[in-house]
Amino acid sequence: MKKLPEGEKVSIKKQNEWPEGAHCFEPLFYVLSLGIIPTHCVDTYTVTAESNELGTVKVTSMQGWVTLLMSPFPVWQYGFGTEKDVESNVSSLIEVAE
Repeated sequence: MKKLPEGEKVSIKKQNEWPEGAHCFEPLFYVLSLGIIPTHCVDTYTVTAESNELGTVKVTSMQGWVTLLMSPFPVWQYGFGTEKDVESNVSSLIEVAE
């Protein structure tokens, strides 16, 4: 990501209308396997400041039993993030990077 210009506000816009990823729109395997085969969805967001595009952020969501195995990892968060959640997380990451 590029450096945030002084005094500009970060904004987030979702690029894809529908989530992408393995089995995200095909829940048949997820349902038939009772969650053993997980759904894996990815949303892509564009990060912009008032004057230019800073970069893109991908948010991955998973459903199924695999989430129990992933829960000890530090990057794991429970629940689905909204655009506001993604915006606040990206803003805090930019502040840390500066």
